[in-house]
Amino acid sequence: MKVQAQDYEQMRAWLAHMFQEVFPAELMTPGADPIIHLDRLASTAPAKAREGLRMAINGIVEMTDGWGQERVAAADNGLRERNLPTLTEMRGRFSQLVDRVARRGSIENEGEYYAVRNAAELADGERLWPLLAKYEEWIAR
Repeated sequence: MKVQAQDYEQMRAWLAHMFQEVFPAELMTPGADPIIHLDRLASTAPAKAREGLRMAINGIVEMTDGWGQERVAAADNGLRERNLPTLTEMRGRFSQLVDRVARRGSIENEGEYYAVRNAAELADGERLWPLLAKYEEWIAR
């Protein structure tokens, strides 16, 4: 999943909401709040901020993989109330990227690499590990 400039604010709001769902409030001190760091990065390097946002969203999607249906439904409802994409929708976007890479048979960039690596570690490693190895070999050259 790539975060386009026009989608940045919505995806940032999604991430901010999901951090509250995933992490205890006491961990979100101003010094540790990733949204504050993301905003600082966005003020000087918007493209890097979008890449960091994409990686953080992928991480949240991965962290919520073990959630039961009730917890996912509750998160979806909270996101829907804020006019944000649901967790279920974001999971779909994430898996579509992995499926597209698997069909293509190659990883083209670092963002795809991390998405495929997360998917391989979570579920479908047998078909994905060879793609990861091929990309890692290409990078090492």
